[in-house]
Amino acid sequence: MNCYMCNTIVDTEDSCPHCGADIKAYRMIERASVESYNDGLQRAKMRDLSGAIESLNRALQYDKYNIAARNLLGLVYYEFGEPVMALREWVISKNLAPKGNYADHFLGEIQHGPGALDKLDATVKKYNQAIQYCQQGNRDLARIQLKKVLNMNAKMVRARQLLALLYMQDGEFESARKELAAAAQTDVKNPRTIHYMQVCRQSIKELQDAANKKKKKKNDKPEYNVAVDTAPLPRQTIIEALDSMRGGIFNIIFGVVIGLLVTIFLIVPEVRENANNRAATALVDANEEAAGSASDAVALQAQIDNLQEQLDNYTGKGDLKTSYEQLFVAQSLLSQGNSEEAFLAFSQVNRDLLGEGGQGIISGTCGTWCIHCHFSFGRNAGGRTTQTAGK
Repeated sequence: MNCYMCNTIVDTEDSCPHCGADIKAYRMIERASVESYNDGLQRAKMRDLSGAIESLNRALQYDKYNIAARNLLGLVYYEFGEPVMALREWVISKNLAPKGNYADHFLGEIQHGPGALDKLDATVKKYNQAIQYCQQGNRDLARIQLKKVLNMNAKMVRARQLLALLYMQDGEFESARKELAAAAQTDVKNPRTIHYMQVCRQSIKELQDAANKKKKKKNDKPEYNVAVDTAPLPRQTIIEALDSMRGGIFNIIFGVVIGLLVTIFLIVPEVRENANNRAATALVDANEEAAGSASDAVALQAQIDNLQEQLDNYTGKGDLKTSYEQLFVAQSLLSQGNSEEAFLAFSQVNRDLLGEGGQGIISGTCGTWCIHCHFSFGRNAGGRTTQTAGK
């Protein structure tokens, strides 16, 4: 081991041969950290993940530089269905020991895996949403979200425990028992799972005892001692026969009434519950789709605005105001006799963008004079027009 003061290698001495520091207590602390790490390793091999987490955390309390214990704790968290906690331990391990650390392998598999981080983020969001639904009293929506979480991460023990608790609150103890059994396959000795399983088994046993007691009470019938009568039976009249049929008709009517009651109180609520579950599922999916559609609509509107701006620039609509301004400038300069400046202003006019008034000023149809002809023809001293190149 190394001295905690000067980092000198020390074999079996109780003090450092270089700096003289007392390392006896430090040696005991380091030995306790190693023992806790070994205990956590054995528990992890037996799939006692809760006990392994407790032992490995104790090992890190003794020695935070125990890199093997920290990396194993990250693996246990990942197997426990808590990848966020696993990433935390591996990042800390990487910062404490940057070189030759096997945590690089674990981080690389998660960071470079196809969609691993996105899946992790979606799982955490759905689990938090399920907790919010539980706090709001929407147990049906919470159950739907937890089932989606387990579809993405089947080893998340906390999600299975919460789903089992919701089943127990609704009286579905058999479904709760199945979820707890699946959680126990991941973590054998989880205290919360064991407690929930005991409550679930006790409730199932009570329901079975009540059902058996009710069934036994129904099947108990009084016994009668029937004496043998050898006397001939009298003949029944029609009225007596009708009287004897009344009991059968009453039994038929009673059976029909019982059938209707069973349909109303057993079958109809089941159908209604299934319809409510489907409606709740559709509501969750619609909310998620609406959120995605809103973001897509914003992105499409931005693209439309960008394309519209490009189209305006392409068609020259942005140059319409400039063309009119340059046209009026050219007209004003001509009236002042400044032909060169007027020609420069006129050359910046886009005739295709002008309306009827602007076209009239250029072509002379407005009844005044023609700017275009002024720049195309000049007048000589004798009054005849001669074509010029610029003025």
